[in-house]
Amino acid sequence: MITLRPYQQEAMQAFADKRGAMLLYADTGTGKTFCALEIIKKLILKHGHKPILILCPASIVKQWLDETVRYLGVLPVGLIITNYEKLLTDPDLRATDWLFICADECQYICMPTAKRSRAFHKLKTTYKLAMSATPAPNHLAEFYSVVQWLSPNVWHRSFWQFKQRECVLDYFGGIVGYRDEKRLRALIAPLIHRVTKDVLTELPELHTQTITIHTLPDWSAAYDDMRKTCRAEIDGKRITIPNVVSLISRQRQFVDAPHLFGYGDSPKMGTLRKILIDKKPTLIFVEHQETARILSEKYSCPMITGATPMKQRDKIVADFQDGKYDILVGTYTNAVGRNIQRATRVISYSQYWNPARIDQSVGRSYRMGQQIEVEHITLIVKGTIDEKIAKLISQKRIHESKFSREEILSLL
Repeated sequence: MITLRPYQQEAMQAFADKRGAMLLYADTGTGKTFCALEIIKKLILKHGHKPILILCPASIVKQWLDETVRYLGVLPVGLIITNYEKLLTDPDLRATDWLFICADECQYICMPTAKRSRAFHKLKTTYKLAMSATPAPNHLAEFYSVVQWLSPNVWHRSFWQFKQRECVLDYFGGIVGYRDEKRLRALIAPLIHRVTKDVLTELPELHTQTITIHTLPDWSAAYDDMRKTCRAEIDGKRITIPNVVSLISRQRQFVDAPHLFGYGDSPKMGTLRKILIDKKPTLIFVEHQETARILSEKYSCPMITGATPMKQRDKIVADFQDGKYDILVGTYTNAVGRNIQRATRVISYSQYWNPARIDQSVGRSYRMGQQIEVEHITLIVKGTIDEKIAKLISQKRIHESKFSREEILSLL
């Protein structure tokens, strides 16, 4: 039997205090799933087996099913666990009067104008719980869709009204600021309950290490040629952020896997090879699928990318947990929702733009139930785009802000 911890009991009380409409921000690995299941348990005792819906990313539907049976003993009658994409294809979801809806990883419905978000807002329910391990967004507009679902009267009832009355807009209608951000945050504060990893006092130590990799002159020269080529592609042209990001991505791929561009092996791969001599159950996170494929072939280990079918993902994770192999490679799409406590080493082969996603990748292993110390290693190639991104990520953690246009341009 699973017993809720004091901070989880506090979350339960917060849900009651907020009258059944709450946004739960809980750091990866703190057990927010069990909070939701305890709410479901209490609602069933009070109201009987009425329809209950859990929405989550497709990659963790099975994990939700397993955890539900583990916590409640059975899959309750009337409980549906499905992914957000079904909102667009299953009319029964919109036709049902739900007793309770749990929107896990609620950032999936943060875009107010997206079809998925519009379909989500048509659902009818009495009790509402939105959950995420991603820290609260710094741009309040990204809050709007979830806030409007939880409590339509807190902010304006339409996103257009919100933009016109609360936001500072540029010439093209983009949001560049807010008329009174402090007031807006104060209005939504009563809806939010926050749980940080500090509550997990029994967790073993997390060791973090950044390895700076030095390169030979010929490799550095080849990288500089690639960088100059990227800059030349935008010289004299209208600069758009998507184009710049694409060119930055090309530089990052060169650093991670230069032989994709016809230039030998990567200094980063040489360093990784030395690290893996010390055999430990290891998760390796990369930015691009091609890099994941190369590492998977080099170390004869499975990989999980956004293109990996759900059943195959579940089997790969289960086999890793059972010890059938010691290395698992994944893109950052696999950083959400999965529990892989057997891993005692997490390697950021490349860094994701969002620091929260990096933390979530570490949180696949360093989470409730982990009994062994965990090591997180970040690989940085000196004098490359790696260093620039690492510096900006460090600043983002301090100031809790996003990459500005000027910062993105500075990377190129």
